[in-house]
Amino acid sequence: MIDWIKIVIYNPVLVQQVWNHRELIFKSEEKRRFNDEIKDKRVRTFNGLTFTLFNERLEITGSLHKLFNNGIHNANDFSFMSCIRVILKLESIFDVSIR
Repeated sequence: MIDWIKIVIYNPVLVQQVWNHRELIFKSEEKRRFNDEIKDKRVRTFNGLTFTLFNERLEITGSLHKLFNNGIHNANDFSFMSCIRVILKLESIFDVSIR
């Protein structure tokens, strides 16, 4: 079974398109020092997925199984077809292609 994903977006237009989506919920914002440089890290969530915005990229991580269950749990059966459906749902919600 495929459950955990990590999607990294580098395209600045797509980063802003996904990051500014109205359904993302604010979670945290912090600044960290890295090699004498201050780096921003902002986090938002959506139905069990974590969207982390760094200075030049957006990382989407989390459980597809939990997304399938609207962020509530991953305690039921999750078939291959369910996985495909939830990926298509993710593409549709954020108007991106994960291919």
